[in-house]
Amino acid sequence: MEDCNGYKEIPFKGNKVKFAENIIPTLDSSCFEVFPPIFDFIQAHC
Repeated sequence: MEDCNGYKEIPFKGNKVKFAENIIPTLDSSCFEVFPPIFDFIQAHC
């Protein structure tokens, strides 16, 4: 895989819908706290 800002891309091998339906709901809300600042940054610069 190609480097993406110094990180190797790792392709997701699995059922994305099953993952979204079964795994995501079990994660603590703190796992998602990184997203609002990212979205705020994007919104401010686009």
